[in-house]
Amino acid sequence: MSKQKQHTMYKTLKEIQKLNESDLRTKVLIPLFEKMGFKGIRHTHGPNEEGKDIVMYLTNSLKEREYYAVVAKAGIITGSATNNNNSANEVKNQIESCFDMEYDPIPGETLNINKVYVITSFKITSSGKKTIEKKINTVMFRNTEFFDGDKLFEHIEKHFSYEFSFLQDKKIKKEISNYNEYWDYKIEVLGDHLVH
Repeated sequence: MSKQKQHTMYKTLKEIQKLNESDLRTKVLIPLFEKMGFKGIRHTHGPNEEGKDIVMYLTNSLKEREYYAVVAKAGIITGSATNNNNSANEVKNQIESCFDMEYDPIPGETLNINKVYVITSFKITSSGKKTIEKKINTVMFRNTEFFDGDKLFEHIEKHFSYEFSFLQDKKIKKEISNYNEYWDYKIEVLGDHLVH
């Protein structure tokens, strides 16, 4: 019997924001992309990543592969001109590397990245996004999608809805077990809380 992968998905954005960048990539983003239908997902972060923390592909309607690279950050992406890890300048450099440097999945085969996802578990300041837009060419910017923490969590809720339902279901069963079978009661699920 084959053992299925178990993923623990986080119930709140605050839980995700406690993760470091490595855990964000491996415990949140990779399981999320698997749920979203991406194939060939590779965790490529490291000294030779050339801007690409994760690489993956989707097959389009013409049965052609479109390759995606992910630039992942576990902090606020700011408009700072410095080259710290979460500055717009650093993110801009990573985006350019994603598009400019070919991806080498196997020796002798080189591929170009078609789209880049810039994802942070926090926010992307408006000055950060504007700085990136001004500094990279228009084609690169049009093929780059930005996910702040809120947008990331929307995707988690959407693609892990069964897991969230299961967690809520367990809470509901526990609440119901506390009531007498002859009582008439109503329980509502409001976000992460049960109201009765």
